[in-house]
Amino acid sequence: WSNLLWSIATAQVEMELEEVLVYVAHLLETFPGYANLFKPQELSNTLWAIAKLLSNKAAKESMTTSEEEAALRVFRILLRTLIPQPSRCQPQVLSNSIWAMATLGFGMENDQALMIETVRSIIDAAIPRLDTFRPQELSNLAWSLGRLVVDVPVLANLDTVLHRIGYELA
Repeated sequence: WSNLLWSIATAQVEMELEEVLVYVAHLLETFPGYANLFKPQELSNTLWAIAKLLSNKAAKESMTTSEEEAALRVFRILLRTLIPQPSRCQPQVLSNSIWAMATLGFGMENDQALMIETVRSIIDAAIPRLDTFRPQELSNLAWSLGRLVVDVPVLANLDTVLHRIGYELA
């Protein structure tokens, strides 16, 4: 389903996502260790695809409540799976994962503790490797941090992180 969702999002196919998202959420909830079988890139691709698909639907005001609820259920499970692994993740995985959260506004109303834990985990893994991030990954990281943590004291060193991103982009 990771490749399926990514392909649909990349091709910008307009379709009803409710059944797919409900199925994926049910699968992940029924088999708790299932998400652990996926590589970080597959987790990130799934998060990215869901955010891309639902942000397009939200812009057109065609997202159903059931789609949104299923997407949040999937996000919660995949983020909890990703949290212990960021040091093993490539910069694109970190960038796409945090971008997906920011695009959906994940944790801005509910799930704030999970959002904060995930952001801290990603940033802690990214800081020593910012020089390996491509410009797009750095831009996505900066935008995502600005969107997610504007009013949340998630990082004591947020100014330093953003300064380092600016330095790497220069």
